[in-house]
Amino acid sequence: MSVQQNQFQQYPEEVTVNNTHTVVYSLTSGYYAVHFKESIATLPHAVQIISNEIAIFQGEPGLPKQLTQAATITAVYALEPSGLMAVPTGQVMIRFAESVAIESQEAVIRAAGYEIAQTLFYAPHTAWLRATSGEVADALCWISRLKAIDQVEHVEPQMVMGRSMK
Repeated sequence: MSVQQNQFQQYPEEVTVNNTHTVVYSLTSGYYAVHFKESIATLPHAVQIISNEIAIFQGEPGLPKQLTQAATITAVYALEPSGLMAVPTGQVMIRFAESVAIESQEAVIRAAGYEIAQTLFYAPHTAWLRATSGEVADALCWISRLKAIDQVEHVEPQMVMGRSMK
C-alpha cells in the first residue's frame, strides 16, 4: 500500500522504529489527515476521527479555504502488518542515557534541526522535540540525525491512531 504521492513527496515512504521490537509505518495512498487547530465535534466525510483535533479523509487533499487556514494537512501511514492508520503529529521522542540531562544536549538537538517542545520532569534525559522548520515531514525525515547523536538510546516519532476493537 506504499506509494509516493505528489502532495506528500516530502514525506518518507517508510518510518521504522526499533525498540524491543521493530515497528514499521508505510506511507499510504488515497488518504490524508487534517490537524485542526481547534476541537472538532463531527466531520461527516471523515473516514476516521483520531482525536478532537485530527481526522483522516479519503481522496486527494482539498479543503475549503476557511478550513485550510485553521488546519494542517499531513500524510497518513499504515502500521505494518495490521494496516491500522497512523498519523504523524510532528513531535519526536528522544531518550538519552540516564546520566545525560536533556538541557545539556540542546545545542546538538538544534544542530540536528529540532527544538525541545516539552521536557519530562519524571525523565530528565527524555524530551519531546519538533523540527525547527515546523514541518511534520521534516520531523520524520531528519530522525536519522537524532539517532546519530552520541548517547542517544531511543528516537521515535509520535504517531497517533484511532481506537481499534479487539
